[in-house]
Amino acid sequence: MTFDAAQLPLFVDDHAQSGGGVGDHASTGEAFTLETARPFTFLLGLHKAKWLGDESLAEVPVLISRNTLARRRKWPRPQGPYAIDSGGFTELQMHGRWRLTAAQYVAEIRRIVAGLGRAKLLWVAPQDWMCEPIVRRGGVVVPRRGKPIHFKGTGLPLLLHQWKTVQNFVELRRLAPEIPWMPVLQGWDTDDYFACAELYARAGVDLFAEPIVGVGSVCRKQNTLEAARLFEQLYYMGLRLHAFGLKMDGIGRAVTSLASSDSLAWSLHAAHRPPLPGHQLPGPGRPKGHKSCANCLEYALRWRSELLYDAFTALHHLLVTDPWAFDEAA
Repeated sequence: MTFDAAQLPLFVDDHAQSGGGVGDHASTGEAFTLETARPFTFLLGLHKAKWLGDESLAEVPVLISRNTLARRRKWPRPQGPYAIDSGGFTELQMHGRWRLTAAQYVAEIRRIVAGLGRAKLLWVAPQDWMCEPIVRRGGVVVPRRGKPIHFKGTGLPLLLHQWKTVQNFVELRRLAPEIPWMPVLQGWDTDDYFACAELYARAGVDLFAEPIVGVGSVCRKQNTLEAARLFEQLYYMGLRLHAFGLKMDGIGRAVTSLASSDSLAWSLHAAHRPPLPGHQLPGPGRPKGHKSCANCLEYALRWRSELLYDAFTALHHLLVTDPWAFDEAA
């Protein structure tokens, strides 16, 4: 069956301030310098809820999955800014569908936000549908290290993934307008993302008025010119972008076009390396010491610092060698 975007029914966002198509907003691009750069924020991925209350994270924005928080009854007091990921990749990987309805997801997020507090909440991801071919078709990924990862597959075409993503965002905002939901663009090829943006426009969602817009299904393509160009084009359209799962390889290419990105890759990075010096012995936060630093906050913070240093060193080199590389006219 062939799906045509024009034939898909769309629920309209009643909370939208203005409409208009994707091409209705003029670009405001200018030559990029360190002085004119939009502030870039890196959200450190966490897989331990208790770390939210650690004072070392007071000035470190973090991203934590709903899956990590869903069954929690006692809540830490977040020391710094935090955002909530939907856990959608794992959901679709393991089950091939979302098992929660929008109403159930809203109830869960409201409980989490009530527990953690709203004051430092940045945004919450919707129940988006990732568009990687293996997510849609199913299959097995065999990493260089570790066990094979099995994908059940949704059996759905890419366009329907996009449509479900847009419709879910509209429904979540209708059910819980007090929650700072972040719209997410999904696709695989570059043109797919612009088609997804058009679906948002048809649903009455003005992406240009949103404080942040997520870009999904880019983790596996982050260290490519294609991904960098995609972020650049969306940036010059006037969107403030968050790239899911972008670490050093991708940030070095795309930092000029992004408002933020996130990664939990530090844990896998640490799992295949010796622990930090002395961490094999008992100490603060490690009563028995550990064989690796895959669950070590100190390692995560060091990894973050090195990532940001390397990314902005690469950016500085680019600006020195080609200061007009990000001129809109280039």
